[in-house]
Parts: sequence; structure tokens; C-alpha cells
Amino acid sequence: MSKPVLNPTFGGANQTQNFLKVKKINEVVSYYLNDRLTHSVYKAIVTQTSHKNVRSQNLFQVESKVPEAPELTTAEVAFHIKRLLEDGVVLQFAYFYVDPATSELKLKPCYVAYSDAELGDLTRIYLLLVDLSVNSILSYLENRPSLGKEMLWEDLEADFKGENIQKLKLFFNPESYFQAPNISIPLNPEYVKDMLLEITDGLVKKGRIREIPEVGYLVVKIKELQTLFELVDEFHFKKVFPKYKWALSDAFAAISQEERMHANDPSALPTTLFGKKRARAIEKALESDSEIKSKRKLIGVELILNLSDEIESTLKSSYQEQIRNRFHEMTDHLSKQAGRWDKLVLFISDEEFKTYPTELKRLLTEDRHIAYSPWETKGITIHSFMRMDTETIRSVIKSLSTAANVEAWKILGIRNLIELNEDSIHSVFKDEEFVRNYGKVLRKGYVRYFPWYFSILDFVGVAKLLQDLFFQGAKEKFVLNNLILNPKIEMRLLS
Repeated sequence: MSKPVLNPTFGGANQTQNFLKVKKINEVVSYYLNDRLTHSVYKAIVTQTSHKNVRSQNLFQVESKVPEAPELTTAEVAFHIKRLLEDGVVLQFAYFYVDPATSELKLKPCYVAYSDAELGDLTRIYLLLVDLSVNSILSYLENRPSLGKEMLWEDLEADFKGENIQKLKLFFNPESYFQAPNISIPLNPEYVKDMLLEITDGLVKKGRIREIPEVGYLVVKIKELQTLFELVDEFHFKKVFPKYKWALSDAFAAISQEERMHANDPSALPTTLFGKKRARAIEKALESDSEIKSKRKLIGVELILNLSDEIESTLKSSYQEQIRNRFHEMTDHLSKQAGRWDKLVLFISDEEFKTYPTELKRLLTEDRHIAYSPWETKGITIHSFMRMDTETIRSVIKSLSTAANVEAWKILGIRNLIELNEDSIHSVFKDEEFVRNYGKVLRKGYVRYFPWYFSILDFVGVAKLLQDLFFQGAKEKFVLNNLILNPKIEMRLLS
């Protein structure tokens, strides 16, 4: 928030902020101050001119009691205040507050004068009034009903019919509060201008309002922007399009076709592009409508064109967060180092993997803690994932060594992950128990390559005598299928 230039009377050099100038009583020759009642009102204003009274909203007001003249009515106090304003020994300020009785936002005029307690500096009081006003408006806006289709479409319908946009619920117009009947004594125009600038600047910086050029200040919350965009786009489809069908049919059809192609692309990010294109098409149609003499702009079109970039950025951030959350949901169980083997390994069919967004595929395949490899089995590609550290590998192999009815392709897929990352886990092969368990596991994987009659020989109890021969044949089949074991490990595990 910019700080107004100090009153030159109090040490400032710049004289542009006239609304902060106030005269000391000994600097004026006033007929009015000779009046006992006027002077009593002045003294009451001086007494209540304090930055502490800003916080308690106890600066002097026309409703305030005058200690030396308690008989004065509100109208009489206002009369004497006008005299003091004319002499320049009193300033009229105003601030926003929320009426506790009605929960309505209101503007309250108040009055200040030179006070020794404030060291002659009214800038502090002014800035505190700005802060008080911003916080009051924030509180008021926060308690407004959330954005709904009915309220939004009422505003858009009213605008479509050419009604006064100042009445629309979507927008906040602080300037209207500085007009009658809210203010009985006109405020210094410079004060109003600077106060509005400070307040709107503060609200914009807090992200609570957005300026829509030539329209006003939109009061929709950040989390409601996407809903706003979608509802406005829907309004354009259902309300604006029918009236301008003759001018919009071709454009809307082309946009819809492009939008369908985008929706069918699993890697396509959410976008405001198509709503923006429809808004542009409507804008063009309005320009060609001879019935609209003023060539006015529809608020819905202005909302989409002005907010699309911010919403696009929000959509992108939200999308990336969703992708990260989905990635963690899929892989968090892989971070464990102990447990059942099927809880420590992730297999995804290629058919499913193809439907994943590109960013999710990237996270899955490029995570430095997770080993990844595609695996071919019976003409089908399987994408395999496993955390690559020695403790996880031990747990997986130990669990597999005692597991029954494990599909061979899963074993071979795990073997492939281990082989591809042997350099980073080579120490595990010094563990004799692991080597024995790994050998057992690989034999389970080779079984699918044994001849059909192996089960018969196994049933009669002679299969073990021919086991080495069968393993040799299985390895030859591996070669034919490009499933060659890493030579470093093959001799240790299958000899």
C-alpha cells in the first residue's frame, strides 16, 4: 500500500495530498470558532483524533456526544462540523465497516483535527482507516453466498438484455458507497479518489477482487474461477448461441470438433482455449449485429477473455498436482522395503499404460528410486516397476521363493529389472541366502520353457534326474526369445 505524502504543515514537502492538510486553530481567524458550540464540537473532535480510536472505530462522528454540549442533536452537530470543515481546521474521512445488526457493508464518515497526541501526522490515521476498510470488505465478501449457476446466469441474462451492470451481483463497486445517501456531507474528491485506489489495490493484491476493464471489480473467489468459466461458457452455448446461430454455427462446430479431439488425447492438459475461442466468435458476431447500435460488449465474453490466462495457469497447476497425487497413489507401496512380493512390485499392461497422460508416464519411468523396464510376454508388453535397493530386492526374492503359483512372466519381469540394475545392487549377490533364493525363483520362471512331458516325469519322481538337461533347453529357448540372462549371474545361479 502506497503511503500518502505527509501534510506539509507537519514536515512534508510535497503538496499533492491536499486531503491530509489540516490547520491548527491558531493558524486561522474564524468567526465560527468564536461560537461556543462550534468550539465545543471542535474540542470533541480533537480529543477523539487518535490512531487508537481507529482500531476501536471511535473517531468522532456526527452521532458522537459532545461533552461540553450534550444537548446538541445529530443535525446540529453536522451544522457545526460544516463550519469547521469550511475553516479547514477539521478533515472529513470515511471508512468501510460491516454493520453487526444487518451484516451489510456500509461507509462511515468521521472527523479528525490537529492533535498534539498524534504529533501532527494524520497519515497514520488515514492508512489505518484504509486497512480497516480493506479488512471489513474482505469480511463482507467472505460471507457472501458462494458462486452458483442461478445467481451467475441471472447476471448474464440481465447483461444480455442490456440492463445496468452496476446492479450485477458478480461485481463490487466501492465508488457507489461514497455517494448519497451514504454521505450527507460531500467528501473531498481527492480523498475519495485516493481511498478507492488504496482499497482496490489492497483487495486485488490479496486476490479477492479482479478488475475487468470497462466492467468493474469481480468478487469471485480464486477457487470459484474455473466454475465461473465453465458456467459462462455453458451460458454462451445455451443462451447466446441460439440467438446468433446464423453467425456462430460454423465457428462453434469447428471449435467443438477440435475440443473432442483434445478430450480424446490422454496427454492433453485441461485448457480454457475452446471457451476462449467461443467467446471470440461471439464477440465477432456481436460486432456484425446491426441491432446493437452501441456495439457493447457482453460481460460473459469479457469475463472469459480477461480471466482465461489466470484460469489456464490454475488448471495447469491443479492438473500437475492431480498427476503427482496419482503417481504417489500408484507407487507409495513400492517405498516399503519388506512385505509380500506382489506388494513391492507394480505391473501395468501396455493397453492401460497407453491411456496414461505423458506426465504420469514420465514420473513412473524416470523416478530415480524406482527401476523400470518393459517386458514382453506372449506378444503383450508389460511395464514393470520396483524400488531398486538391496533390502527391497531381498524381500521380493525371499517372498517369491516360498510363493506358489506365480506366473512365470512376472518372475522373468522381476529378473529383468534386477539384471538391468545389477551395478547399483551388486552387493546383494554376496549374500549367500539371497543367491540361493534367487536361484529357486528363476527355476520357477524357467518351468514354462520345460517340455510338456516334464510334469509326467515329475509325477513319477524322475524329473530331478533330468533337471539340468531341462534347464539347458529352457535357456536355449530364452536365447530364441531374446531373454538372455546376464552372464555374470547366470553361472552362479543356474550352474
